[in-house]
Amino acid sequence: MKVMEYMSAHIATVRPDAPLRDAIDKMDLYQLTALPVVDEDLRVLGIVTEADVAKRCESPNAPISECMTAPAISVDADAEIEEAERAFAQHRLKRAPVTMDGRLVGMIGRIELCQAKLGDR
Repeated sequence: MKVMEYMSAHIATVRPDAPLRDAIDKMDLYQLTALPVVDEDLRVLGIVTEADVAKRCESPNAPISECMTAPAISVDADAEIEEAERAFAQHRLKRAPVTMDGRLVGMIGRIELCQAKLGDR
């Protein structure tokens, strides 16, 4: 089973120069716990998580580049689910960007890994 079979392809992103307020608003609107931070070519520069936001929420105008976790640990879309599971365990991840040819194509989280193990989809 490949990561691409279980990832979410509809993803919200933020740019590194955007204010933290943008990440907070998108997380609230889409009920997300993490957003990939990308450049104009959809290359993943980092990730901004609820924990990152909580540390800096008193500064909502700070640029995301000052708040994000970088580099982000990403998973290749063609990787086997077991490889993603190992990355999640090793790095204690909750969600991770999924890339193909170095560009963002989706996100995958612990629940999707559980679905893969249970054979859902």
